[in-house]
Amino acid sequence: MEKKPAGVTISKAFDEFGTTHQLPILGLYANYNNQVEFIFTDRNGVVRDSVSVAIKTGALPISPTINVTKRSDFSDQGLYFNSNLPIAYDQNGDVRWYYTGDFSSLYRKLKNGNILIVSSMNITSLGSKSFFEVSMLGQIKQKYDVPNYFHHGIIEMPNGNFLVATNSEQNSLGNIKTTADEIVEIDRISGKAIKTWDFNLILDPTRKGLPDVTPGDWLHLNSIFFDQTDNSIIISSRSQSAVAKIAYPSGEVKWILANPNNWSDNFKNLLLHPVNYTSKDFWPYGQHSVKLISNGNLLLYDNGDYREYYDDNLSPQISYTRVAQYKINEEQKTVELVWQFTNNKEIFTYYTGYTEYLPNSKYLIAYMNAPGPDTPKVIEVNEAGTILYESTINTGFSYRTYKYDIYQDVTERSISF
Repeated sequence: MEKKPAGVTISKAFDEFGTTHQLPILGLYANYNNQVEFIFTDRNGVVRDSVSVAIKTGALPISPTINVTKRSDFSDQGLYFNSNLPIAYDQNGDVRWYYTGDFSSLYRKLKNGNILIVSSMNITSLGSKSFFEVSMLGQIKQKYDVPNYFHHGIIEMPNGNFLVATNSEQNSLGNIKTTADEIVEIDRISGKAIKTWDFNLILDPTRKGLPDVTPGDWLHLNSIFFDQTDNSIIISSRSQSAVAKIAYPSGEVKWILANPNNWSDNFKNLLLHPVNYTSKDFWPYGQHSVKLISNGNLLLYDNGDYREYYDDNLSPQISYTRVAQYKINEEQKTVELVWQFTNNKEIFTYYTGYTEYLPNSKYLIAYMNAPGPDTPKVIEVNEAGTILYESTINTGFSYRTYKYDIYQDVTERSISF
């Protein structure tokens, strides 16, 4: 894969002062004679010296086809990290990072600038047995094993530990083993599981799920978010088309965002009541990627699987995917749909997908699997719903795309050998 003529400059300022340095050089182009400029300043910001160094790189072992169909002049230097390929590419579609180690999938960056990589070893239908914390230079810092296999989600808690989606070990519906229905907390230092939340005991495994739910997959927990404002965990259940918030560490349910039909009496007082409810299309269906954003609202990727199913039981509906933002009042148990982006209802991804809120009031939306040749597709939109950026990549199956500054939180000290 060759560098496009107009390149994207990547820069990083390190604030360590001394006479010797070890600096990570990240974001080089593949198969290219890269020019890297070093500028040395004193503590007052006065330039004392500079030097330019040429670094010739080899070709990539893979050649993904990345087409950028729309681009704005972004001031950020974020790269797009595809979860199912060991790469990150820039706004031009040029690959600027490639991981050569054991790789099954890629997850989020951590507060120390490292990244989580899921191992390709010991993978079963339940998921992967282990994941690694890896520096942006590819150094494995620590390996973590997951009780009863990892699937779908890992997040870093404020205390540094990990919340990991896994499978319950002993529960069953009739004689069918349940899956994707448990969270474990893994201690960052010891690697041991120190706390478990079994959603068979927290939510209702007997509630009717979406029509395509496979036996035992009653919950299909596909997203975790930790709300440090009140120490709680927000989860997304695809099978139930439900988002729920539970207290940490007790597991007590605080609220449930979902169509109110088919819930047992034990949960009805926990359901959020809609504000300005004008359509049954208010509720999310088969959603992914739940999180709170800077304004305190809940953002999610609403796949739209069997939209309105809990009202009309499979009457014909328009299937489309949107990104939705909800304002929740926990005291009053109300929820209001305050923003959505439907892309004119032209894209439907019946599973997978991702969204996040970026700086400068932009949204990243990753349509990962949809009928037709135009996905996986990554776009960025503003608050007005104007598409500012769009690219596609020929990965086949893909689960998520993240956007990070490759140097985000990377310090000179954190990557030393």
